[in-house]
Amino acid sequence: MKSLVITSDCDHLLASEHINILRMFAENEIFITTAVFARVDNEDSWLGRHCSSIDTHGWENKELRKGLIEAQAMGHEIAFHGTSQCSNTRDEFSKGIDEYKNIFGEYPFTYIEHGPNPLIQSHKTLEFKSELLSNHGSQVDSDYYIKDIVEDVFGAYWDQTCLLDEKDITLTKSDWIKNDNDITYVNRARMLDFTKFKRDLITSNNVNATFIGYTHFGYEGFFGKRRQILLNAFRPLFKSRFEYWKGKNLERNIKEIKKIIDNNKIRSITVKGLVKDK
Repeated sequence: MKSLVITSDCDHLLASEHINILRMFAENEIFITTAVFARVDNEDSWLGRHCSSIDTHGWENKELRKGLIEAQAMGHEIAFHGTSQCSNTRDEFSKGIDEYKNIFGEYPFTYIEHGPNPLIQSHKTLEFKSELLSNHGSQVDSDYYIKDIVEDVFGAYWDQTCLLDEKDITLTKSDWIKNDNDITYVNRARMLDFTKFKRDLITSNNVNATFIGYTHFGYEGFFGKRRQILLNAFRPLFKSRFEYWKGKNLERNIKEIKKIIDNNKIRSITVKGLVKDK
């Protein structure tokens, strides 16, 4: 069956808004893979300032923790976004996933890394989390080594190199999920690109056609580098293009996604559900 996966990272999203968004999606039988921190550290670093406790909640927040437990019961997937938004040692990383198990009754299936994209030139001067597998996370002698944990615990893994550019997007399921040794990598594409590819998904003759979308419910839109100048100039006109989830746009986007799914025999499924569906 054709599949639409929607994933969101929790950056700049407070508990009440996060819970409300997940509840509204569940009411429309649209299921989200939402990546969440265990906590948000107050650290004077780029990572600590990019997401702070002022604008972002992890499940250490009681309201969010309760809401996430309810969201899991509704059918959403709670993915692991790291123990915090800042660099976490191997011990801290392990404590985070153990805490997840204590709260949600099982280890997380999906791990979505957090931080800048090393493939984007403007990001190369920014601070990267030390435990990224592309950083110290793959170095056995490092305090930030976690690759073996990723291999042993998680059924799906995403890093910034798995963010597809528009030209690389296909709707073939096997192009979204890649196995490399003991790690299952999951590709994602911006929900902005779904605006273009939704028609292809609807009309495709491939019964397993798939799109895995990536957004931030807490952001006020994402505009790709090639479209930045034009779209920023006409920002209000593009807010409903599946990258802006505030106010009436949230209702409008959910309504349109629901219509696409219901009218075209497309299932809404989480990353976990898709990977396990052999």
